[in-house]
Amino acid sequence: MKNFILLTALSMSFVSLKAQNQNNNTTENGKPVGSISMGNVKKERDTAYTKNDTTFLRFGKLGIVIKPKSVELFSDSSHHHHQFKKAKNIENNWLGLDLGLCGAISENIASTTKPASLTYNPFNDLKQTKSINVKFYLLQQRINLINHHLNFRWGMGITWNNFRFNNNLTFATTNGSPHIMYAFSDSLKFTKNKLVNKYLTVPLMLEFSLGKRKNWKSFRLAAGAEFNLYLDAWQKQISAELGKQKEFKGNYNFSQTPINLVVRLGVGQLTFYGTYAITPMFNSSQQSNSLVGQISNSLVGPTVLDPQSIFHSWAIGIQLNGL
Repeated sequence: MKNFILLTALSMSFVSLKAQNQNNNTTENGKPVGSISMGNVKKERDTAYTKNDTTFLRFGKLGIVIKPKSVELFSDSSHHHHQFKKAKNIENNWLGLDLGLCGAISENIASTTKPASLTYNPFNDLKQTKSINVKFYLLQQRINLINHHLNFRWGMGITWNNFRFNNNLTFATTNGSPHIMYAFSDSLKFTKNKLVNKYLTVPLMLEFSLGKRKNWKSFRLAAGAEFNLYLDAWQKQISAELGKQKEFKGNYNFSQTPINLVVRLGVGQLTFYGTYAITPMFNSSQQSNSLVGQISNSLVGPTVLDPQSIFHSWAIGIQLNGL
């Protein structure tokens, strides 16, 4: 260990000396003369030489390779390498994937007694292990703010929330204005029944970081907000009576620009995430008490989506690839 420390100190001194020599060895026009030759390579002897922008030093079984942006120490006996790279102020990752579970929490805002047919929350009856949240990032970027311990993170990607239901629900929207979404118990028995929404997602976060990502002793904590833009929504159902049905597309009155709180916790190469929507899942008209009668009168079967409640979506999962 002492040899490595000594070798590191010598190499840093050599780098400084080399820089001074290169500054002194110039032509009249101020251009560098070129690399400085310091000897030939002989593995069995101590040696030092330069080639292009790389400097090689060797002291017995210990060696060092100095490059413009990194310093590497090595030992012949242990074959152990230590590499010191200059941390980048801006780091990019062009493809990233998050995978987890999603759901929704209801917040009742009604002060009056509601009809029995409007008291059921379908998101309490999800097939949770198959309700999947997927985030595919086109770009993720980390920007150094303070000594690489405090960073600004942002990205751009697409989010899918797949809500998989245990019950035989069918979702639709009213014909009146404004449109609101409702759900009713279908007479068919579905073997697969899911509702999906898709958003363009832009997360903005501050990150506190200690240690290098590849080291299991490293730690990262990021928090901020995700800004979303509605792209599409559909329901997919499969039943024995009708077989595989086509996907029924529609906006289902989902919020057009929801905002989520987001937290990311990383240890080593593992990173976990969690989000909670502070914006209601559905547009504000979904909670209009005056429209309760409109929904109830438009159906033959019972309505099971409560328009007097506010729904907030959530997601938890793990980062499979990314910064």
